[in-house]
Amino acid sequence: MSRYRKPSIEQGFGYEPGEQAPDGSWAKLNSNESPIDPSPLAIKALVDYSGQLRRYPNPLGEPLRSAVAEYHEVEPSQVVIGAGADQILGWCFRAFADPADVVLLTKPTYAYLPMLAKLASVRVVTTEMSRSGFAPPEFGTRPGRLRFIVNPGEAFPGLMLGGPWGIEDASCPARDNPPVPTWHSSARYRFQVGLGDDLIGYEKPAWSYLYEAPIYTSPDCTTDPHNHHHGLEDESVGPMASNLVAQTLTALLDQTPDPNAQVRLGRYVKADGILTDAYTTATDQGAPGHFPAGAVAIWLAAPGQTTLNAAPGHPDSGTIVALDGIRSFGGRRVDLNGHFMDFDGADQAGPDVSTRGMLVKAGGGSLTRYYVNVYPALTVTGTLGASR
Repeated sequence: MSRYRKPSIEQGFGYEPGEQAPDGSWAKLNSNESPIDPSPLAIKALVDYSGQLRRYPNPLGEPLRSAVAEYHEVEPSQVVIGAGADQILGWCFRAFADPADVVLLTKPTYAYLPMLAKLASVRVVTTEMSRSGFAPPEFGTRPGRLRFIVNPGEAFPGLMLGGPWGIEDASCPARDNPPVPTWHSSARYRFQVGLGDDLIGYEKPAWSYLYEAPIYTSPDCTTDPHNHHHGLEDESVGPMASNLVAQTLTALLDQTPDPNAQVRLGRYVKADGILTDAYTTATDQGAPGHFPAGAVAIWLAAPGQTTLNAAPGHPDSGTIVALDGIRSFGGRRVDLNGHFMDFDGADQAGPDVSTRGMLVKAGGGSLTRYYVNVYPALTVTGTLGASR
């Protein structure tokens, strides 16, 4: 049968699994195996469902898909359920790359990616990582349909995609908030493969760590009043190295920056001209304007400014980008009109938990992506009127 194989699949093709314990006496942590037995609740759930194993599961992954969406406060259409990450990565090749398209990988990378590339009959261009673990600049400048950056640990979304949290919420506000790598990408399709080899553990913004002995200690960060720490921080690479991962990936992507993207300090605005509601829980109280829910516009500070003035004509009046059809907030005219966009810079029908700014389309097919950095403190003077 070998003569019928696709040219991209050579003799000996196949996935080479890592070493396994023949008697099950040890667990491979890098394969997400656990030395601890499954929860009795998980076993009970499997037993209870065993009578349905003779039937096909729901083709849309329900009710799991809706449950995941509800938990993360997104729409079910934004959730993809697959048989592990391998299947979802395979879908990425099938959906976004045609045969002979260039796909960019690093070396080392997740071992399954080269095999998926051969199955998809794409052309792989591999860039070898330096001895210090960094990708050279040419990885960011070479053209390609897909570009896979395999993270050497588990990066939290807040580190790679940005989030709604502000310095008011930081467990350690003296620590910098790192740049958001995804906002600096110029690729049409952007995928971050976490846990490539799980070499350096958990990564999240440095300000969110609980500085607690004996793991991390800092004289100016000894409490976590807003509960941003993670229970497995003792398995992490630490606050400074976490920021370094984001900074290095951003520098790599800035080799070919998105010419249409601007990252600006700003806040989200509701139809009544007031900043969006601040979240409030029993242990947490944030600042207004951080969350996109209910927003119809974004209010961006001028470059270098840390203040927003509701009156027009001042150096700190900023830029207001509103949904189509909105021309002003009270007596303050809107500067631009556009649509909300997600962390990848893709158009959205409306704001949700994945919103990170607004997309403005102009004549001739030109566009500008305005990413809203809500983390720094902003002083707002005056109030905007209702939209009209």
